[in-house]
Amino acid sequence: IWSILCSRSVLDQESNNLSLFNLIEKVAFTTPKNQIEEFEKQKKEGKVLLPFNFELVSRIRKNAEESIVLDIETIIVDPKKVETGRFNKKVEVKKEIKNMRIRDRFNALPVSSVGLYEIIINIKEQNEKEFLQVANIPLDVEFKTE
Repeated sequence: IWSILCSRSVLDQESNNLSLFNLIEKVAFTTPKNQIEEFEKQKKEGKVLLPFNFELVSRIRKNAEESIVLDIETIIVDPKKVETGRFNKKVEVKKEIKNMRIRDRFNALPVSSVGLYEIIINIKEQNEKEFLQVANIPLDVEFKTE
């Protein structure tokens, strides 16, 4: 139904409601002057893994009456349309569950340059051959130096 980036989420045990904090549309990384040389070297090698804690939260709705297993693929694409990261997971949606929230926590972001990144979420049932793109989240990445 939807996917969003945030800095963190909290599940209320009483109501089972999920609170999302600090929705993320843009992130600016600051490189200390004494690390610029190393940063530039990593960029020339293709990509930099920048420390950045964030969550990707998705809500899905199941139409089937039985339990299903989903393959979920998250792809990070840079402004030049080059993949910088790919993450896969399996999720079982039990028979009695119609709505499900999935929270993926990350502690780094693989980047290659500044600009507009895309975080693409693809889903398929385990017995299907092709993934279906269900979300495309834009993320603006900036670099600054101290």
